Amino acid sequence: MVSAWYQLVQMGVDPDAPWQVNRHMVLCNASALIISSVTFAISLVSTIYFGLLTGVIAAWVAGLIFLIPIVLNVLGHRNASRLFLILSLNVGALAISVVDKFDTPGALEEFQFFHLRAVLLGSSLFPFILFRLTERSLLMTGVAFNILSLLFFDPIHEALGAGYYQLGFQAPHYYFVNYICVAMGLVLAGCSFFLKYSYETAESKNESLIETLNQANQTIGKQKEMLAKE
Repeated sequence: MVSAWYQLVQMGVDPDAPWQVNRHMVLCNASALIISSVTFAISLVSTIYFGLLTGVIAAWVAGLIFLIPIVLNVLGHRNASRLFLILSLNVGALAISVVDKFDTPGALEEFQFFHLRAVLLGSSLFPFILFRLTERSLLMTGVAFNILSLLFFDPIHEALGAGYYQLGFQAPHYYFVNYICVAMGLVLAGCSFFLKYSYETAESKNESLIETLNQANQTIGKQKEMLAKE
């Protein structure tokens, strides 16, 4: 089992590439496997509880889609694989949330407008897990897409006829939830940025120190050879 897991997370790793690049490929593969496994587990429980509703079938399909980044890594599309994982998480959560509203007309519960927002909030961490800070355009694309998904959660539902008030709910301050979710998404993104920055700064200093020590060892080795000759 451990050997199979190791082989899966190493798929697409280029032995000639810098170790920082390979590390993020491994993180991408591991994230895809974990997300897919958890999605399949939730889909199984949902099938037992609710049967094969459209939203449940969509969740099974999403579990398969989350494995595509591994295939992209094997094909050498390392940037596309990581972006795809982030985009599929956000689009998948939005799509399942919309489809879910049409599965049980007349028997909807308010929690169905909140549970997949938790997925979107959790997704705000992945740009910082999958990209280095030097990959600014890719990192900012992932962060921007996640924040936009939170911001337009309700407008997308309303455009597709699955809005909160369109389906008969009447909480007067429901839209305030959007401000809370977007604010929390920004907080998670900001904290993740500073954590990533401190980590990569310390890593860079350690690399410089190791390089200095290697040079010192080489100098000492040459001096030993000179002393031996003397």
